[in-house]
Amino acid sequence: MASSSNRLATPEASHHSHRGHRKQGHSHRHGSKSPQPGKERSSGERSDKNWTSTRHTRDDEDEFRRAQFLRTSKDLGLARLARLAPSEDIRLAPSEDIRLASSEDIRLASSEDIRLASSEDIRLASSEDIRLASSEDIRLASSEDMRLASSEDMRLASSEDIRLASSEDIRLASSEDIRLASSEDIRLASSEDIRLASSEDIRLASSEDIRLASSEDIRLASSEDIRLASSEDIRLASSEDIRLASSEDIRLASSEDIRLASSEDIRLASSEDIRLASSEDIRLASSEDIRLASSEDMRLASSEDMRLASSEDIRLASSEDIRLASSEDIRLASSEDIRLASSEDIRLASSEDIRLASSEDIRLASSEDIRLASSEDIRLASSEDIRLASSEDIRLASSEDIRLASSEDIRLASSEDMRLASSEDMRLASSEDIRLASSEDIRLASSED
Repeated sequence: MASSSNRLATPEASHHSHRGHRKQGHSHRHGSKSPQPGKERSSGERSDKNWTSTRHTRDDEDEFRRAQFLRTSKDLGLARLARLAPSEDIRLAPSEDIRLASSEDIRLASSEDIRLASSEDIRLASSEDIRLASSEDIRLASSEDMRLASSEDMRLASSEDIRLASSEDIRLASSEDIRLASSEDIRLASSEDIRLASSEDIRLASSEDIRLASSEDIRLASSEDIRLASSEDIRLASSEDIRLASSEDIRLASSEDIRLASSEDIRLASSEDIRLASSEDIRLASSEDIRLASSEDMRLASSEDMRLASSEDIRLASSEDIRLASSEDIRLASSEDIRLASSEDIRLASSEDIRLASSEDIRLASSEDIRLASSEDIRLASSEDIRLASSEDIRLASSEDIRLASSEDIRLASSEDMRLASSEDMRLASSEDIRLASSEDIRLASSED
């Protein structure tokens, strides 16, 4: 027993040794009644040694439990702090200034996390670094002016990655791999050539680079599927043809009947039936759900063939169908790649070539209201796909250039063919992640990510 009580290498041995100590102490007290010379001292020394080692082991265990409890409570505290936005901080527009949808009930986020519009402060991001708008920085709509980028204070993202606008320049691409326009390929708006993409260089989202939502769910464009430009003929705006907003009003739809959210899911526009998200996977347009604007069905192009995508999935406007996204792979951006704004002159891509708007051509917002369409015939979706269209030659996705605007080629709605995407895989969200609107509270954020 004496030899076994000296071995304290493991907690198990320490436990047995502690029991041995109690037994020896008992024999020691018993031995005091009938002394036995030679054994009393050695037994007492071993007893003291065993008691010290056992107490030390228990202290270590208590310290470990205390540290583990502190780590757990700290993790809980951090999890409690990491909420994307409180229920009042982020509201995108007051009841009068910017009604992107109906007159009352478009709240772009959920009831707790992100409310993308209020009358004052619009905060789109989390508690630390991605604040899409603070109480001063981004006021996306005030009672007068709705300025998409002021001289300092509209930063769409964090201090590094995504800055949506300043008084002079907006850079939409990242430092390396998602450059929506290089120095040659993409000129998004000048008086002549606005080329939004070429056959290789500007893919609005590859399979890895631009993932705006989660790592799986929202892919805005894979490396093959969605090419925003054709070989020659998509020029979206020249100095005269495409002016997205005049000095008074950008009417987002028609004069009356574009309501961005309907009573159930999201009816993005028309008096009745534009639902931006269906019951399963947010189909930006199905055969009934999304008709974006007019007194009947908002035709974004002409009556037939402005096709924003391919022959099946994304035809952004015709009399029948709009589906903006496919089932899997629209990832809109990643955490580093896209910087939506820089400091000089709204350059959507590189330092020179892509200017999303000149001083006259594209004015995104004016002093009163934003009407995107006309009073009657913009249908953002029809019963099959999405035909966005132009009079002849706007194909928004083809093999080479994509000139998003020049003085002649791209008229955003005319009578034949503008196709934006491919046949299958551009679905803007899935059944859980992004449901963009409902009758009350347009939830922008997903249930998880």
